[in-house]
Amino acid sequence: MRTSFRERARKSLTVVVTLLLVVSEFGFLHAVYSRGQGVREQERVVGRLVSAVSEVDGPRSVTLVDEALPRLASAGVAADELVPLRDAVTSLRAAPTDAQRLTATRSAAARLDRLLTDRSRTIDVQADLIWVALLVVVSLGWTVWFRRLVGRHRELQRQITEQQAAAAGEQRLAALVHNTSDLVTVLRSDTTVTYATASAQGVVGLRAEDLTGRTLLSIVAPEDAPLLARLLVTTAPDDDHPVRLRLRHADGRLLHVEGNLVNLLAHEAIEGYVLTLRDVTERVELEGQISYQALHDPLTGLSNRRLFHDRLTHSLQRRRATDDEVAVVLCDLDDFKDVNESAGHDAGDEVLVTVAERIRAVAGVGDTVARLGGDEFAVLVEGASADEAAALAERLADAIGEPIVVAGRQVVVGASVGLAVTGGASAGRPEPRRAPRPDPRPDARTAPRTDAGELTAADLLRNADVAMYLAKERGKGCVALYEPALHEQALQELQLRSDLARALEEDQLVVHFQPTIDLATGVVAGFEALVRWQHPTRGLLGPVHFIPTAERTGLIVPLGRWVLREACRAAATFQTPTRRVTISVNVAAAQLTSEGFGDEVVAALRDSGLPPSCLLLEITESMLLGDLELIRSRLEVLRRLDVRIAIDDFGTGFSSLAYLRRLPVDVVKVDKSFVDHVTDDDHDASLTRSIIAMSQSLNLATIAEGVEHLGQAEWLRATSCRFGQGFLWSRPVPLDQARALLAVAGPLRPADARDAVAVGAA
Repeated sequence: MRTSFRERARKSLTVVVTLLLVVSEFGFLHAVYSRGQGVREQERVVGRLVSAVSEVDGPRSVTLVDEALPRLASAGVAADELVPLRDAVTSLRAAPTDAQRLTATRSAAARLDRLLTDRSRTIDVQADLIWVALLVVVSLGWTVWFRRLVGRHRELQRQITEQQAAAAGEQRLAALVHNTSDLVTVLRSDTTVTYATASAQGVVGLRAEDLTGRTLLSIVAPEDAPLLARLLVTTAPDDDHPVRLRLRHADGRLLHVEGNLVNLLAHEAIEGYVLTLRDVTERVELEGQISYQALHDPLTGLSNRRLFHDRLTHSLQRRRATDDEVAVVLCDLDDFKDVNESAGHDAGDEVLVTVAERIRAVAGVGDTVARLGGDEFAVLVEGASADEAAALAERLADAIGEPIVVAGRQVVVGASVGLAVTGGASAGRPEPRRAPRPDPRPDARTAPRTDAGELTAADLLRNADVAMYLAKERGKGCVALYEPALHEQALQELQLRSDLARALEEDQLVVHFQPTIDLATGVVAGFEALVRWQHPTRGLLGPVHFIPTAERTGLIVPLGRWVLREACRAAATFQTPTRRVTISVNVAAAQLTSEGFGDEVVAALRDSGLPPSCLLLEITESMLLGDLELIRSRLEVLRRLDVRIAIDDFGTGFSSLAYLRRLPVDVVKVDKSFVDHVTDDDHDASLTRSIIAMSQSLNLATIAEGVEHLGQAEWLRATSCRFGQGFLWSRPVPLDQARALLAVAGPLRPADARDAVAVGAA
């Protein structure tokens, strides 16, 4: 209304001002015209008078002047301007014939004519100036006015354009709001919905008209109702706040929604809170699945190492306030690799799932059960005493040891169980044990303690790991408790493993050779390759110091491969056109059962140029207690290569004639424990004689180990033992000294061996 009144007033004022300007202009023009008309009339009268006076005589001139004077006065000529003409006519009237007076009268009339002419010119100039001034003023005025009109027109056009754009924007916004998939609502302070978009049907399953008029709290999850109420109170005017809620869908589903809440109570067109929500249920569920997968084992559904470590850390932190004990039970399946190899990985996965179910069933409700990787499981026990945790460990070992039916056949998979409790050493009595395998996880050794004397999660896991490997050394299915004394032993084992791995990389290992003597002739028939470690700080170490560690850590495979290649390379140099010298190489069980062992033997023979018949591979009798069929198949492959096979340490295990008949064996090595007493113990002599006789009956050669004096050598020769090996002839020596032993002509005697060794050393 006020805008319309101002607009009308402005228009009226414009009309009035325009009229005033026009009237004023016409007034000026009229005034100039009127003033010019009088002067021009005077000029005409005087002009005629001047013409008349100049042509008549004196009396006639007087008459003409007398007639003209009233007309000039009435025409507006000033009286003082007529005085000279009056005086001249008065003088002429007295003497009309006087030529001088007539001339004076004519001169006065002429002067008046010139005066009026000048005045007329002046008036014309003034009129021109006034015309020019009026033209300039009017032009400037109209220019300014026109510019103002153009400016107002442009402003009006801009306003119209803005209004059109705003209207179009509002239309687009209305269309977007109406068609958006997000739910847009306007709420009162009590959450009553005063407006809802049509998308309400797609989001919460309610039509917009059904949602309007009811409170939003009626469909908000009860746990989130206080959050929405608090947001309505705390959100400032014109401020917006992110919102995450759970809504109940019309079909009963629980939805996860997120959006923004804007306080527009002060906006006269809205007067409420604008709440915009979008359904993010799928995203939230996907995030939950990803989080679950990141913290759980996909095969068994148990917690993984990361989640277990996190919960163990929090348990240890809570322990500071409660002083409750925290225990970790670590289970490692025994011989699980055999299940995978014999029945396949699918069967192995089935075994793991079954074991996980058994562990979960035995563990307490509040205990955390995890699969740490491979066939290793762990249980976190809080608030239990050491005795209670030990009892749980025993129950776990028993439950896991129960037979499992997989792929139609029964499988027994035991578990070695290690237990570590925050209270320190267990109550169990310590027993002699070998060093356990170190923890392969890098943080198990170096993880910092939270406080001086406080165990970290890595510490407790490492302790349980140490105890678990102690259980493995005691036998399958055993349970062991951690003792602090084991820690230093584990670190020593770890250091030894690290040094041994470095020794393989840096060529710190060397091969020594112990001769095998033909007892009938006394000459060197071959050598046994024995590895030694030239340790940078501890000097030359025999195999007893590092082979057990290599077997436990898996380094025995690369170590055995290296020894095989070095022995073949050295043995190739022993051969001559007239003499074949054998080389014996010990083979570990892990080597023989590995898939590529046959290829490794072929590569060693090919690269060295050693004839296959000169290579004698020795396996221990204890290997035969494993998968006999697998071992037999591997040995047959080697025999087809023309490589010879020997049974080492024969007589110390459980071998029988049946084993020897089924296996492709060429040589039997009689263990030193029998040879030691063949000359002074009838029982050992009888056993040794039986082994030699049995071997001969199977066409197997025999080698007696550990021969240390001539009496033993004579007894063995008399018993038809083919070969002997021992300190009587030589200790294991480096390659140069072994070549010196080969160079001895005739039978090798102890004195000859000492001389040859001295020559080789020189």
